[in-house]
Amino acid sequence: MTHSQMMSDGMVEITQADRDAAAKAWAEDNDEPLDCHICEQIRAGYGDNSLDVIRFARHRMEERAAIVAWLRKENGRCDCFAYDDNECACGGRDEYKTWPLQHTADRIEAGEHLK
Repeated sequence: MTHSQMMSDGMVEITQADRDAAAKAWAEDNDEPLDCHICEQIRAGYGDNSLDVIRFARHRMEERAAIVAWLRKENGRCDCFAYDDNECACGGRDEYKTWPLQHTADRIEAGEHLK
């Protein structure tokens, strides 16, 4: 499948962050400065058909999918060890967690969604 087919099918959306990551990887792999001509072309979008840019876009999408899957699974998990639905204080049994969003953000930052 070509890059243009992937883009038209909506499978990969390339962002500026993907281009920046690919330019940085290219510079490191080739021992070049980040402001070299090729890196600037990659960041400008001329390298969007390169495998590096597509690889970084796919990685970003896979990471986002892993976080969403973890959040959905975690939302229905009871953390208060309740014996029945009436005792549940965390909201897990109702698939409605009641803890602060900061708690969830801290767990994602710690990489718990990757386990």
